[in-house]
Amino acid sequence: MGQQDLIPRVMCQKFRANRPMTEEMLFACVDPETNSKYLANAVKANKLFWFFWEEFTYKLMSTLTAQV
Repeated sequence: MGQQDLIPRVMCQKFRANRPMTEEMLFACVDPETNSKYLANAVKANKLFWFFWEEFTYKLMSTLTAQV
């Protein structure tokens, strides 16, 4: 997963969980300066752990319920 893929995947995860997105997240998709600031905050250990945990559980539940 490259740095360019992180923000769209986080946004998709927010949509799936029915959680609001921030303006910073939207601006990070188009503004390189905001992108670097957002990534600096998003790649902290605790945020990465929860991101991967939510991806894992989503894929596991999709597989277990046969909604692949």
